[in-house]
Amino acid sequence: MDLITCKNCGQAGTGKFCHSCGEPHYQHRITLGHMLHEAAHLITHFDKGFL
Repeated sequence: MDLITCKNCGQAGTGKFCHSCGEPHYQHRITLGHMLHEAAHLITHFDKGFL
């Protein structure tokens, strides 16, 4: 496995979360499909109702 440097605390580690601070390691690319998905999610999902 590749070592990943935590953007929060700077510690190197492997896995989905930092072993030192618990911050998740995000390694996804921002693509056009990802941006369209996020835009659709922003428009169609609400935290609370209209009333």
